[in-house]
Parts: sequence; C-alpha cells; structure tokens
Amino acid sequence: KPVADKPVADKPVADKPVADKPVADKPAPKPPTAKPDVAAYNKPGEAPDLVPVKGKITIFDFWATWCEPCKKLDPALVELAKKYPSLVAVRKLDVVDWDSKAAERYLTPGGFDLPHLKIYDTSGKRVLEKSSAVGKLEELIDQTKALVEAEAKKRPAAAPKATRVDIKADANGFAPSRIAVTRGTPVTLAFTRTSDKTCATEVVLVVDGKRIEKPLPLGKRVEITLTFAKSGSIPFACAMDMHRGTIDVR
Repeated sequence: KPVADKPVADKPVADKPVADKPVADKPAPKPPTAKPDVAAYNKPGEAPDLVPVKGKITIFDFWATWCEPCKKLDPALVELAKKYPSLVAVRKLDVVDWDSKAAERYLTPGGFDLPHLKIYDTSGKRVLEKSSAVGKLEELIDQTKALVEAEAKKRPAAAPKATRVDIKADANGFAPSRIAVTRGTPVTLAFTRTSDKTCATEVVLVVDGKRIEKPLPLGKRVEITLTFAKSGSIPFACAMDMHRGTIDVR
C-alpha cells in the first residue's frame, strides 16, 4: 500500500556553530574635515559695509554673472580657502551691473573694473585693493596667494595627523604582516582579531626599549598610536611569538 504523506511539523533548525566565522569589521569613523570659509556677502547689487572676519584674512570678491574673468578667479579663491580653512575667509559680492549700489559704492569711485578684490589682514587692516586688468588675472591670483602664504608662514605648523593602518589577526596570523610607515609621522596601528582560532589574542612590540603589550578581544578594534623617531625595522608578534609581523620605518 502506498504510504500516505504525513504532514511534517515545522521544526526549528538548530543553530550550528560556525567555526572560524569572521567578525564584521566596522568602518573607522572619518576625521572631521574643516570646510572652506566661502559665502555670499550681499543681496545681489546691494552694498553692505565690509566687515572682515576676525582673525582671518578676508577676501571680498566683487563679481557678476557676465564677468568671464570672475569665473576663473573664483576657483582659485576657493582653493585658497580649502588649503587654509582656519586662515582665509572669502566673501562674495554680486555687483549685478554698473548701476547697482555695490558698483556705485565700491567700484566706480576708484575706477575699478571686474573682477575686483579688497583684502583685509587678520587684524582687519586693508592690505590689497585691486582689479584685474586685461591679461593680468594670474598676476592678481599670485598676489593674493603670496599674501595668504606669507601669513601662513608666521603661524606655528600644525602637528601632523596620524596615519592609520588596519591590521587583522586571524588563524593565519597578522594581515598585512609587513607595513611601511614614515619616520617622524604619527601612525595608528588598528588591530582587529576576527577569529577565535588563533593565538594572536594579543599583540606585543618593543619601541625605543619600551615593551608594549595589548590584548586583542574578538571583534574589537584596538588602536596603538606611535611616532617612530628612527628608521629601521620593528617586529611585532603575538605573546607566544608564533604569528609575527614587521613595521618598516622609512
């Protein structure tokens, strides 16, 4: 006799342990980036008082939509603001046309043309007031750059930002097992153990005679920030010295 089909009760599938399952590595947060200080300063055609930004070189850029050289000057000013976000502020004034209040107050009395810049130093003193003559736009850009770079040199150099190297520890050891870093520049070694089946449950290295030993919890990023003063090769390993790696300082 044919065997009658019996309904099969739904059975929960038992969770099976997955051996050596890698732990997802969360992306590192990106460091905040300073935005260039560039903004419109007036309503089109209006002529507000020029108030420099305190503590910054303030570039008042007079322009109009029909001014072709203005379109070439703009990216050069934005690039300066990007390069020196804590030093440079660009304020753009749309002149609109020659019968506007902006032109009547700031351009016509001095016989200025477009594009036109009025630049104030960090103390609020006007240090440049100039329009670009035909074929002289690059000269105006170079003068502006020279003003900014001269002031930038007076300021203390910012400490170099730490570069970051991600290193995974699994059953095969450390990966990458050999890394290159720059002497004198801070570097953050970010270790993440992604496997339970590895002896690399900690990392050990000796820098300038000092032993550094850090546990590597499963799935958690462990960061070590160092600055290497001398060139050379520095080994790192697990505590049992079975898995090894090398830091090449150049």
